[in-house]
Amino acid sequence: MKNLFSTITLLAILTAIGCKNDDSGSVTPGFDRQLMLEELADNVIIPAYDTLNKTTTTLDAAMNAFVADPTTTTLSNARTAFEAAYHAWQRASFWDFGPAFDAFLISSLNSFPASKVGIDNNIATGTYDFSTSDAQSQKGFPAIDYLLYGVANTEAGVVDMFTNDANADNRRAYIQAVMEDIVKRVHDVASAWSGTYRQSFINKDGTDVGSSVGLIVNELNKYFERVARDKKIGIPLGKRSNGIPIPANVEAYYSGISISLALENLKAIRDFYMGIGPEEDVTGLYEYLDAINAQEGTLADVIKDQFELAIKEVGEIPSPYSETVETNPGPANEAYQELQALVVLLKADMPSALGVLITYQDNDGD
Repeated sequence: MKNLFSTITLLAILTAIGCKNDDSGSVTPGFDRQLMLEELADNVIIPAYDTLNKTTTTLDAAMNAFVADPTTTTLSNARTAFEAAYHAWQRASFWDFGPAFDAFLISSLNSFPASKVGIDNNIATGTYDFSTSDAQSQKGFPAIDYLLYGVANTEAGVVDMFTNDANADNRRAYIQAVMEDIVKRVHDVASAWSGTYRQSFINKDGTDVGSSVGLIVNELNKYFERVARDKKIGIPLGKRSNGIPIPANVEAYYSGISISLALENLKAIRDFYMGIGPEEDVTGLYEYLDAINAQEGTLADVIKDQFELAIKEVGEIPSPYSETVETNPGPANEAYQELQALVVLLKADMPSALGVLITYQDNDGD
């Protein structure tokens, strides 16, 4: 009888060990992490980078046409291509690991607000070095936003700055240099993902620090907290300046498309969480949480519902946001509260359920 009891006890221990999440492997009971990583790479991440690559190439062509023949027509075409590429960036901006980290993609493409003084000085002197940290706010989409929309109050005025102004030649050369930097970095990242990095990403299928799930959860949270919540909405609203709005700190200050970009970005993060790709729906973090019955099976849907609430509130913020933060801050405050509620779910509840350690330093202890 004693031997039988010992055998049963041993089997119980082995069963418990076998059912425990394995930080070094892909198998969680009822869920295949490696399959999730493969499907996210092939159906969400790589397509987003490919679209960004195509739209920035189109923007480069439109910019070259404008520089070669600055008219209100070529300017309008360049602006249309710019807005398409900037929206495509919103769907590829929150994976700051691997190739994107190596290429300094986020800091190089979207360090806003743009430094008007720095850009104007670079144009006046004709000398600049985009590899320095000081140059981050003098290049990327914010610099294009300023150069296409902010150098004059009218389309004719912008064209004049690229034709008759004393620094017109330098300004044309500068905007082409900015585009060259954008196109190269995006191309390098898209190529790396379509090449060897894809398999490396899929193979790192644990949940430990350095695993792909660990990187996804950490970088998604860091981006959501610092950019989606703070930089896009909170900081212009005055959430980091004792309630005093900073309208000039909005994204896309000169073109006035801040809310459209923020909404596209939020929908893209929601789609990544849900595993929604441009062609088909696949396995995402939602299915992962659902498979492990996180918080008795409720957490996956709680996060999904909070995404929808945040999207609804951000979509109701009037444009341009630079005016709204001063004249009608109510809708933005409501949106910020929903974004903050989502931060808690993504940063505390989700990592806890998945067994992922948050390793980055936060801004305010949320």
